[in-house]
Amino acid sequence: MYSHSGSPTRLPRLRESSGSSDSSTLVEEYAHDSNVYISHNEETENHVCSGSEKEDSYAALLPMPVATNKSNNDGAYPHERSANLKNTSRIEHFDGLRGVLALILANANFWDHFGLVATIDQKFHPVFAKVLRLVALSPLPVTLFFLLSGRVLLLKFLHKPDTYLLASATLRRPFRLMIPVLGAFTFLWIITQFGMLELPKMASRLSDQWEGVARDTYDWLTRDNIRFVDIFVSAVGVFVGGHEMPYPKRPHWAMPLVLYGSFLLFAIAFLMAKFPRARRSILFMAAGLSYFAQSICTTFVIGLLVAEYDHAGLWARIRSSRRVKLWRAILVALILSSFYLPGVFSFIANCTMFDIWSGRFGRASGALLNIPELYSGIGILILCEISPGLQRLLSSRPLKHLGRISFGLYLLHPVVYFTVGSLVGIWAFDLDNIGIAGQAIFVYLGSLAGFLFFGELFASSIDRWSIDFGRFVESRSLKRSWSMKASVNGSVAIISSILASIRSIATLRSLTVLRKNTWRYFTSASGRVVLFTAALTVTCLVAAYIPLYEDAARGTPADLMDLWNWDKPEAASPPSVPGANGRRLKSRTGPTPVCIATVWEKGDMPFYVRASLDSLGGPMESAGFTEIYLFVSPTIGVEGVKKLYRGTNGWPSNVHVVDIGQVHPRWAKGGWDMYVADNLCRMYELPPNSWDCAKIRRSVLNSSNWEGRSSNLVQLRSAFGSLFQPWVNPSRCSSWAWADLDTLWGDLGNFLDTSLVQESAVVTIAAGDQHRLYTRGQFTAFNQTLVPQVNDLWRQCSDLFNVDNLLRMLRHGGWMALDEGCAADAVHRAGHKFTPVFLQEADWDSSLVMFRAHRGRVYSCRAAPAHKVEDGVLAVVNSPLIRQQCREALDLVMVQASSVNERPLDITHHENVTRHNFRFGQPAEGQDCSDWIPHVHNWCVTSDDRPSDTNRAAYYWVQTMDNQESGVIYGFPRPKALADPIKGGERSQTHLFVTENALVHLQNWKRYMDMKPSAILTDDETVAEKAVRDGSAYWEVYTSGIRYHNEDLSKRAEMPRVILTLRERSTPPAKE
Repeated sequence: MYSHSGSPTRLPRLRESSGSSDSSTLVEEYAHDSNVYISHNEETENHVCSGSEKEDSYAALLPMPVATNKSNNDGAYPHERSANLKNTSRIEHFDGLRGVLALILANANFWDHFGLVATIDQKFHPVFAKVLRLVALSPLPVTLFFLLSGRVLLLKFLHKPDTYLLASATLRRPFRLMIPVLGAFTFLWIITQFGMLELPKMASRLSDQWEGVARDTYDWLTRDNIRFVDIFVSAVGVFVGGHEMPYPKRPHWAMPLVLYGSFLLFAIAFLMAKFPRARRSILFMAAGLSYFAQSICTTFVIGLLVAEYDHAGLWARIRSSRRVKLWRAILVALILSSFYLPGVFSFIANCTMFDIWSGRFGRASGALLNIPELYSGIGILILCEISPGLQRLLSSRPLKHLGRISFGLYLLHPVVYFTVGSLVGIWAFDLDNIGIAGQAIFVYLGSLAGFLFFGELFASSIDRWSIDFGRFVESRSLKRSWSMKASVNGSVAIISSILASIRSIATLRSLTVLRKNTWRYFTSASGRVVLFTAALTVTCLVAAYIPLYEDAARGTPADLMDLWNWDKPEAASPPSVPGANGRRLKSRTGPTPVCIATVWEKGDMPFYVRASLDSLGGPMESAGFTEIYLFVSPTIGVEGVKKLYRGTNGWPSNVHVVDIGQVHPRWAKGGWDMYVADNLCRMYELPPNSWDCAKIRRSVLNSSNWEGRSSNLVQLRSAFGSLFQPWVNPSRCSSWAWADLDTLWGDLGNFLDTSLVQESAVVTIAAGDQHRLYTRGQFTAFNQTLVPQVNDLWRQCSDLFNVDNLLRMLRHGGWMALDEGCAADAVHRAGHKFTPVFLQEADWDSSLVMFRAHRGRVYSCRAAPAHKVEDGVLAVVNSPLIRQQCREALDLVMVQASSVNERPLDITHHENVTRHNFRFGQPAEGQDCSDWIPHVHNWCVTSDDRPSDTNRAAYYWVQTMDNQESGVIYGFPRPKALADPIKGGERSQTHLFVTENALVHLQNWKRYMDMKPSAILTDDETVAEKAVRDGSAYWEVYTSGIRYHNEDLSKRAEMPRVILTLRERSTPPAKE
């Protein structure tokens, strides 16, 4: 490049290259050419800033501005750079900043997939969380990249405003951006051909933390839709809007914007060269118009404006000024205010921007220009200009190296993260003993090594080639002796050279070159960092695996599972079953019709558990239809249940308390986790000393590390028939069931001992949600005598299908609801007869007044306005008066119920049974009927031919279905005493409804429950035990205070208390 007059004078390079002579940027090219020219006739002299020597010392940090004459229009700037450009920190700190920004963007995937994005506000202090969210998870890094582009792209032009420089840059710019994108697509294509896209799927089977990676891989990439020709077509399509091959996270979305912004800067620079006296007016006009139109090009123009003022010496003068600290404080205030007060800047934008789509002032929806981040980026960029300390930090060798490889780091980071991160995750996710934080550290260290290695590889090859190819095109295009023949010959020579290079790859010489280059890289500083990071990751992984190997080698005692061999031929006399030899008063022979398995895992038992156990007494106890096994941990033991009965075993005789610590000493020490882990190994037929069994034990023992996770026993309810097989096997129980302990039990035999129910494989007691077809967590029974296959239904649950799925379930954070979702899905897909019986009452709304459990039956009383309530009118549905009226109604119904409500679901004894058909199936995406259950496990009623005017409260409803499409719903008329409303409240403005239920669920009330003292609960526990047994006392639960129709309790300042009490029938209730 030559000036218009005289021969050129060569100045030193703008900066030393770290590694290669032409280092790359993420979105921009610095002054890669090694020569900068100044005309001989330009007289220069050092410009000395006013001030003390201390102030002048700042000038050494940056090239000083110089004064020039205006003999040459191209040099008409009032300040020019000094010829002394030996200090390179002026450019290198931009490299460091660019590297930091590229690493932040690469880390964004890590933050997202490990759940840190959603929980960042909970895990960090609000002040720090705000900064972290905006710096690491907002568009701020991209905005800063665009500002840097404008800042550095025209460095040479600002030094010498020659239009030849613009022509050169315009020719080279598309190739500088397009070839790296081509290289990224090629890298992805190679990865797919080696089958590396299976790694995220393999890692996601081990941990749900990686489910997002596997989903992104599936959404973006499949081997079938990535063709080799797509590489070249897409590299062009990215910039012109044509066909584009799939690429995870699409980091190249910014490349077209960079190209458009570059061309805009070239056009502005051309005007500045032609009108040098109006150069700043041109810049301000371009910046103002871009900002007014909300164009992303605003960032590029502002970056160029910052470069112009640096060229004019403004930042150097501020650095050497006595008020530099004040300027830094102002910039820091600007940055922080844009972080914490984004509304102020958005308001300014709404007043100064124009939405061309709607034709009004204000921010346009979907605009790429982010206003608060724009101000933050400007503040950070100028702060770098006037802060020597920050420049020295960003000019450090590690950050400069990050800047050198930043282009490859940015473009390749999704593919590297998905592959290398998955490869490390396959090993790390098996280590439950290190927790989520340990797994995240391993994955990040492995991914970081991949970022550095492939970023260096990209910078040394693709990045350099893009620069060289741009220069080649420039030299050919601007060559004066250009001809078609010479161009064709040159192209043929290039193709021949490429083919020769490809052929040389398979030669011994190429292997020698590869070996030397590999050795040279790994002995360099950056290579040693990669080696250290990889070695640290592998060493820590091996150390973390040692306890797992020791656990596998240790195995389990030989007699651990003797109880589970009850049906084996060699087990003629299996050992006695602890907890099963209680006082049992049965009137029938053979297996118990229904055995309920309940579990209390930890903590003291609340008093409502006693009410639940007592409600199983009376006629239910003597009839022998139901037995309940209460399994407790060694830390609770039988003594923990006795505390509810003042140190006695006063619970009904059909209740058996089993301390798992008494079953085997191993479980006395290991508790529930060890019990579950050992049984899972047995259920999956794994040898106790196998590797998979050790992983299961480790995952179960560490499952409490997962935040918000429900217990393993809740998730494994569908496998209770196997987990507790010695107690509920077919020789002891016709059916087994799971159940909750926050329930009051009714007469299950009276409701369920009918042909319609007994002919079903699976029965669940439901509330009023008849459109949802799922297995309720409160009670679901499996008829193992009628259909033995129900004991293996848990194996058809997708989350328990095999060991890999089991491990993934054990490592899942958050609520999963397998008992109501996955178990129901397995039942429907198996085609077994499934029968929901709608005999459950639950405390879900304000109309419920009280429950009563008496002699094996449970009743509820509800209240509702007798007349239609206008909006905004508060209708009382619960008060001391209404509660007293409910008690009187319950007393009356209890006398009548024994004679009018025998076998209410026996279809042979009722003439007025209604029968209606319904259809069901799995809903479409976004139309789930059970929103707490995963979509794949949702089953919903799609049509119901019952008349719309049916009085559904007057019937007991039973659904039956034995296929995956249609079913029948039966309506059994309720007895008149339980169907007709009773007048209550003041002036009879309220209707009371009394119902008998199979069970009552205290889902919400238990949280606000208080035990009210009772005269019958004396030190002599036998008095209360006898009163409950003979029916002279009953358990009562009710809410205190006053409640209103359709009241939203969440809006109450104080929740109403729930009272639980044991009351004698002959004793009137005390006044409230």
